[in-house]
Amino acid sequence: WHNYGFRSSYDVFIERLTLTASLDSWSEGGSTKNINERLNRAVWGYNGRFFITAPYAAARYGFDLGQEWTLTPSAGARYYLSDEFDNERAPCAALTLERDGLSFFVSHARGVHYPGIYMRGTSPRTWRALDAEVMDTTEAGTHLEFGERAALHAALFHTKVEDRMDSTATGYINTGKMRANGAEASLHIYPSKDLTVFAGGAYTDPQDHPVSRMPELTSSAGLSYQLAKHVRWDIDGEYVASQCAYSMRTVNPELEKLDDYLVFNTRLALDTRAFSRLGGEVYVAVENFTNQHHEYFPGYPMPGVMWYTGMKLKF
Repeated sequence: WHNYGFRSSYDVFIERLTLTASLDSWSEGGSTKNINERLNRAVWGYNGRFFITAPYAAARYGFDLGQEWTLTPSAGARYYLSDEFDNERAPCAALTLERDGLSFFVSHARGVHYPGIYMRGTSPRTWRALDAEVMDTTEAGTHLEFGERAALHAALFHTKVEDRMDSTATGYINTGKMRANGAEASLHIYPSKDLTVFAGGAYTDPQDHPVSRMPELTSSAGLSYQLAKHVRWDIDGEYVASQCAYSMRTVNPELEKLDDYLVFNTRLALDTRAFSRLGGEVYVAVENFTNQHHEYFPGYPMPGVMWYTGMKLKF
């Protein structure tokens, strides 16, 4: 595989007006082949390259409403040009009212998910029939900061998806439209300079049931604690309610139900400045340390307890 990309962005400030222009381009491709060990020959293979470029332009302006209130409308758009699939537009707009750590916002944005080059290998018979997955999300909410001790974020959202993309035993397919309403909230608490506690969750209610890869409830919580001057400990847990996913073991695409699960992870890190002049850390981490059984796709269980260690250095 040889993947390349380019990204640039430039802002122009004119008093309270900000103009933004950017350009993203990426090219991904390569070749691969599947070899039958018994026959010792290639069963099938493929090669190719996908190229997408996406210019973007946006503007925002901050209106001073007095008494330290600021109203900021913003709007922008990105245009995706693909050499293999249809071109797509992705507009966005937002309105924010804020003052002293308190903000209210409403926004709308479109996201575009194109099939990647890897789908030529996993979906040799279907990738040419795929369309880009297009998601429109409208959101309204608030963000509140309680000095330096806590921060609360809460929002309601509505999502509409066209040409939703799913992985099945026969390859990737577009499964049609999907609409859902939901709510999300997160809370960060800073009891001291050494301790951070966080919790968050999201509730999603699709208009049509069942929907693949969309649990009704997800939540997570954890903490990060500076045990000593150069030692930090992190622990977190994640709960995902039961959901449906397409079976990877049936010829015809078929949704199957997956059980809910609760997993815990932890990490211990030593700052390298404890024994050298270099910035960085040495760490040991354990994922799913309660050895919880869980699956993202029917019949494909995720690993049990998994630990790893490593080092990061900053020059």
